[in-house]
Amino acid sequence: SNAEITEIGVRWCIAQSKELHEAGVPAIHYYTLGKARNVAEIVRAVY
Repeated sequence: SNAEITEIGVRWCIAQSKELHEAGVPAIHYYTLGKARNVAEIVRAVY
């Protein structure tokens, strides 16, 4: 389902963002593509 696909994508993005953040990457740019709630969830989980 679309909800399951979204959840997989958000979890994957959180994992990758955490890895980048822990590696000292100074900034991560997210394209919301009209899905600000998804990006907000990712940012809360990482920072």
